[in-house]
Amino acid sequence: MKEILHEEDNAVSPIIATILLIAITVVLAATLYSVIGGYTSYLGSTTPTASLTVTDLNTQTDSSYMIYISSVSPNGNISLSDVNLLITNSTGTVSEINLGFAVQSGSSSAPSPPWDITVSAGNYLGENPVITVKSTSGPQTISYLELIDTATHGTIATDSPSLP
Repeated sequence: MKEILHEEDNAVSPIIATILLIAITVVLAATLYSVIGGYTSYLGSTTPTASLTVTDLNTQTDSSYMIYISSVSPNGNISLSDVNLLITNSTGTVSEINLGFAVQSGSSSAPSPPWDITVSAGNYLGENPVITVKSTSGPQTISYLELIDTATHGTIATDSPSLP
């Protein structure tokens, strides 16, 4: 009599193998998207630019500066709450103040004791505002000012004070 040997096949069927390969590919793609997705959030936005002039109005007892913003591009309007003012004094100390705390024709309510910020017109940089920066802790000399866009973290404009 002839013996019949049965061999058991322990391999995965081609359909299961295809499903496993697709599942692994989807998991890897989702992982890559979640890792790299955080780096692409700034790709679509551009930092606006502005033209500004800083005038030093210091006296013996007072440290005050006037910031004149004459043009803003591309759209001409940037909300003050989207702009930080970086003030570097002569000793190298940097103060960062959000201009959204400045009220129209009023003083700043920002929690930054060394400087008092006043905006003379509007809530947007495009409305040709004049920003007054005044020291609240005695005479200080500002060596450098920088406007930063909070959305893109890019520099809108920079200037060093000039004497009137």
